[in-house]
Amino acid sequence: MVLLNHSKDRNHQVSLPASSSALVAGPSDEEEQVRRLVKTGVSHTAIWQVCGAVAYNSSTVLRAEAMRFEAEAAAKEVAGAKKVAEADSLKLEAVAAYNKFLQGHELGFYGLSATELQALVKYVFARRNEKGASKLSTKKLRVLFLQGAGLGALFTNTPMAPTPARGEG
Repeated sequence: MVLLNHSKDRNHQVSLPASSSALVAGPSDEEEQVRRLVKTGVSHTAIWQVCGAVAYNSSTVLRAEAMRFEAEAAAKEVAGAKKVAEADSLKLEAVAAYNKFLQGHELGFYGLSATELQALVKYVFARRNEKGASKLSTKKLRVLFLQGAGLGALFTNTPMAPTPARGEG
């Protein structure tokens, strides 16, 4: 049993069970120390709590940092690939919707489904590097936006562009 005296009253003591020292002491195995540092992050406090009194450039700390950097790089790579795949998918949907528009529907943009209109609006916003496509939530707002968006110029400058109809673009 450990006795602590942190009060002004010397007779007031707090006791902790002996097993609680295992919760405070850091792991003695280097692999476990590296695993904990990777999980919690490397800071002065974490090093002290996990490893004790070691240098910031000790092999344990450097291994933990290297593993964290590798994990972060892998996560960024996965996120980047996902973003590219989403952009490619959006582009394919928008090109298909624009081709359907060009096929001469008498209704113009009103002949497109809500999903097709949404794909076109999102694509226009993405190409302009702008945000706010979700604010155009109704079919009427999307159609009004697309009528003034100059879609011909956007699609003739893309590698997957359809051939514009006469008088378009």
